[in-house]
Amino acid sequence: MNTGQSRAIERLSRTLGGGCPVGKMVIKVPEELKILGEAMIEVIGAVAKARAGTATGKAVDYGSVEVAIGEAVAGIERAGHLAVLRSLDVDRPSVMIGGARHAKVGRCEATYYTMAGPVVWSSGRSIARSGSATRRWSIR
Repeated sequence: MNTGQSRAIERLSRTLGGGCPVGKMVIKVPEELKILGEAMIEVIGAVAKARAGTATGKAVDYGSVEVAIGEAVAGIERAGHLAVLRSLDVDRPSVMIGGARHAKVGRCEATYYTMAGPVVWSSGRSIARSGSATRRWSIR
């Protein structure tokens, strides 16, 4: 699949709880937002697992159901933050920050702490230093 083409999240028709077959839904997700689509699949899995636990007719610990679904939904939020953070990265030899030129000195992994939990940017973000900074602070 080429960059820029849509990626579809697709699940085959299946039965839920022994009932009638459930139709499928296709959601088109742009390639650059693939991480959101993967997080959506996790939520669907969490909900399907919770529903499967109700088939016996026995009591359900709904607190654990809320935690599982909440964690999966927070994964969508974290994936959204990561997509936005990646788009904010300026990967150029130099950038202007506050009217001063800063030179790129490298990239590093970064963790951002959001209300939905930490977002780890493993591919790294650009790091720059101002032209007036001493050379001993540069990354080689």
